[in-house]
Amino acid sequence: MAETQSVKRNYQIFKIVGIYAIVGLIYIYTSDTILEFFITDHEIGTVISIFKGSAFIILTSLLLFILIKLYDNKTKLSEQQALASEKRFKLLFQKVADPVYIADTHGRMISANDHACHELGYTLEEIQQLHLVDIDATPNIQEVVAAQLPALKNASITFESSHRRKDGSVFPVELKVGLIDLDGQPSLMGVARDISKRKRIGDCLAFLAHAATVHDEEDFFHRLARFLANSLEMEFICIDILE
Repeated sequence: MAETQSVKRNYQIFKIVGIYAIVGLIYIYTSDTILEFFITDHEIGTVISIFKGSAFIILTSLLLFILIKLYDNKTKLSEQQALASEKRFKLLFQKVADPVYIADTHGRMISANDHACHELGYTLEEIQQLHLVDIDATPNIQEVVAAQLPALKNASITFESSHRRKDGSVFPVELKVGLIDLDGQPSLMGVARDISKRKRIGDCLAFLAHAATVHDEEDFFHRLARFLANSLEMEFICIDILE
């Protein structure tokens, strides 16, 4: 953003200098031509030239002041609008109920909201030192996102992935990723929703649907114990059938 503003500022300064130079050249050329045409007395011409030079300095200084003042007002207005826009963005960024991440197109993390920091167990400063592959546990996630960049220019995409917390635990998420302009640079913004409960409910329904086809009671409870152990990440679960 600073580089973009610097280029714009230099362009505006160049415009001011250009206008000043054009007005100055026109004034000098036309005034000298008029003097030579109407004034033949050398002494009078000298006095008028001095007056003309003084008038030129005063008038062009006034013009330069007006141009700089106009540019300054325009710059201040642009900066105020930019600050207001940034404030609104930060407010919305933090108000989103789901974790939100921002990374550059190379996968380097730029920012994250409070929900994201809390969910992963990192501070914002720690997240800003990470790469996409440090957070997303999906194999080749960087290549996956890079392949989607052309599509992201037109619309956001939604897909399922897995995120890795600071403690190493992994959980499923639904990611909605879009391309945004951040400080004049294209960046990736992803909204992640923890779908662990949805996955467990889906697995439970799938188990029950399959269990309905099992007619052997012992086999049913064996499958149930194995399902519960997998769901709760335990080595085994023992189910005792009371007679």
